[in-house]
Amino acid sequence: MGATLSVLKLEIKSYLTNTIALFWTFIYPILMLLLLIFVFSKNTTDFFTLIAL
Repeated sequence: MGATLSVLKLEIKSYLTNTIALFWTFIYPILMLLLLIFVFSKNTTDFFTLIAL
């Protein structure tokens, strides 16, 4: 049990030092979620009617 916990602690520590892995795990999904909410949200303002032709 002690060896398993020490290996787990080492793996977590090495994962937290990898900034690319942290980006793809935490920041990228949040950015994609915000982008998809922005794109597919139902706004009452139609962007095409704002442009006077």
